[in-house]
Amino acid sequence: MKSYNKLYSEKKYSRGIKPNDLAIRSLEHIAEGEALDLGCGEGQDSIFLKQSGFNVTALDTSKVALDNLLVLARDHNVEVDVVHSDIKTFKFDKRYDFVLAEGSIHFLSDDQIKPFIRTLQDNTNVNGVHSLEFFNQKTSKNQVESMAKWGISTIDTEVLVEYYKDWKILSMKEELQEKNKYSKRGITQLIVKKIT
Repeated sequence: MKSYNKLYSEKKYSRGIKPNDLAIRSLEHIAEGEALDLGCGEGQDSIFLKQSGFNVTALDTSKVALDNLLVLARDHNVEVDVVHSDIKTFKFDKRYDFVLAEGSIHFLSDDQIKPFIRTLQDNTNVNGVHSLEFFNQKTSKNQVESMAKWGISTIDTEVLVEYYKDWKILSMKEELQEKNKYSKRGITQLIVKKIT
């Protein structure tokens, strides 16, 4: 698997410093509380959530990304709790009102996804929101092979929605990013709310 530490060292803030669309849209459904940013990268979403009134725990496997996040947080005069951990081994020590997993759960294998989602759900308060973005099975074979070098796999959207059958679906958006007619990335964004 390729090195994310190397990536974040060579291309600091390669995704920019503005929050992504999913983080922004999520605030239509939840406004405050304890937030967990899984796979936070260099922290543009974590900082946005903190500025929006959340207490934020930002988790990433890359120490370099977390160091970059802390510099960006200092530049924006906010404090974010950072956790250097893989999402597979993260130990929950509190319950959350909002979980943002933009580009992180597709690092889980097929047999890891269901128990991981169950753990997320168990550690989320009633009326809490999960916002997930992942590569789906509409991704072309050549892209799947390329992403595998980074430890990324695709997730069946219908299967993931089934894991949230007891939650309210607030929004689901799928898109196909085409690099060319042979190279496509299917992306799903799912926002769900815990109702019981």
